[in-house]
Amino acid sequence: MRLDWEPEDLIEVWTLLEDDDMKRLRNKSGANRLGFALLLKFFEAEARFPETAEEVPQAAVAYVAQQVKVPAEEWAAYDWGGRTIKRHRMEIREGFGFRENSEDDQATLAEWLSTELCPVELSRERLAEAVVARCRNDRIEPPAPGQVRRLGLSADLFADVSEKLVDSWRARASKEYPADLLPPRMKPEMRWTLLSALCHVREAEITDSLVDLFIQLVLRINTRAEKKVDKEFTNELKKVRGKDAMMLRVAEAALAEPSGRCAG
Repeated sequence: MRLDWEPEDLIEVWTLLEDDDMKRLRNKSGANRLGFALLLKFFEAEARFPETAEEVPQAAVAYVAQQVKVPAEEWAAYDWGGRTIKRHRMEIREGFGFRENSEDDQATLAEWLSTELCPVELSRERLAEAVVARCRNDRIEPPAPGQVRRLGLSADLFADVSEKLVDSWRARASKEYPADLLPPRMKPEMRWTLLSALCHVREAEITDSLVDLFIQLVLRINTRAEKKVDKEFTNELKKVRGKDAMMLRVAEAALAEPSGRCAG
C-alpha cells in the first residue's frame, strides 16, 4: 500500500461508514477500537491485513483516529501478537466473506503460477499482484510471508551445535504449552534457547520449501519451453526439407531443358 495519500483519496478509501463500519466498533475502545478500524479499512482496500504497523499510512491513522475519537498515538499500543488481533482478523475476514489460506489453496496457487503466469511474466511485483487479485476473486486471504525472518536470527546462530541437538530443542519447544515456557516454570536462558531453535529450524524449512517450489516452477517452465522449441524445430525442419525437394526438382528440370523452355 502506498504511503502518500491525497485528501480526496484518503476520504474515499478510509472513511468509516455509519451503518456498517461503525456498528462493528461499538463494543471496542482505546487502542483496540483504533486498531480494528484500521485493519478493517486496510483489508477492504487490499484484501489482506498489514504485515506491520508501519505499513499503514500515517495520514490514514490520523484520519481514522479522528473518526473513532481515539488519539492517533494509541495505534502504537495496539497488540500485534495477542489474542485480540487474531479475533479482530477473524471478525473482519468473516465480515467480508473471506477465509484463511489453506495448504490446498497454496498448492492450487503454485500450480496456477507455474502453468499460466510464470511462462509469460517475470516481474516479481506483478506476480505478487496477480496472486492477491486471484485470492481476492476467490475470497481467500493471500498467503502471509514468513514472519520468522523478522526476528533477525543470525544464520550461524547454532553453527557450533549439532543438528540433532537443535532438532531436539525444536521438538521440545513445539510440545510445550505457552504457560510452561514462562517463569517460574522455565528459566529465561532455556526459554530463549528453545524458542530460538524453533524459529531457526522453521526459517530453514520455509526457505527449503520456497527453494523446492522455485525448482518445480523452473522445471515446469523448462519442460514447456523444450516442448515448444521441439515443435517449432520440427516444423522448420519440415519446411526446409520441402524446400530442398522443390529446389531439386527445379534443378532437374533446368538440366533437362538447358534452353529454358518447358515442356508443354
